[in-house]
Amino acid sequence: MKRNLRCVALLACMLAMAIPTAAQRLRIDGVGPLAPLSLRGVTPVVAGQRLEILAGDGTQLSVQPWPAFLPQRFAPQTVQAERRVLPAGPSDRLSFTRLAERQPWLVIGSGSRSGTPLVGDWRLHRDGQGWEIVGDGVARGWQPGQALRMIIAGQRWCLYLLDADGATQRRGIADESEAQASWAALRAEYGRPCGPPER
Repeated sequence: MKRNLRCVALLACMLAMAIPTAAQRLRIDGVGPLAPLSLRGVTPVVAGQRLEILAGDGTQLSVQPWPAFLPQRFAPQTVQAERRVLPAGPSDRLSFTRLAERQPWLVIGSGSRSGTPLVGDWRLHRDGQGWEIVGDGVARGWQPGQALRMIIAGQRWCLYLLDADGATQRRGIADESEAQASWAALRAEYGRPCGPPER
């Protein structure tokens, strides 16, 4: 009995360390608002809970906190970054594509609003009940920290809702309030399970 309680406590601790809390909202820095950015041949590096991308021209992007269940080592690849400037704060998106491929294998977003495209025809949606993903005439509920296994355009994907809230406010000339979420979509290798962090 004591051993089972210790295992449950250890698992809860591991989950707490790997999934961002409300105080640790995922943040993407270095993305400019004017035009999408494409960095080819860069090698992202994970240091602690921070992903850093440094291009030869001095362009620097970072993501923090970087969850432990997302890849921790990267080969050179193309990273595309885009930012939408909105009254309640920016919405950012990074796509990672291996140099030999044409389609991203990892996509991550922060400050995403209802209607944001995820992967393929699937979109993020928020209704009165909470967050969900919608596509192909189907809606699936989604909770922070939950992994969804999906087949999208014939490929297996793991989708993670990293953090979410009901509304955020920015005070200025006008008050703005909008629900926001951070998420990641990871193309699953054959046999790799979606789920909580693997240690």
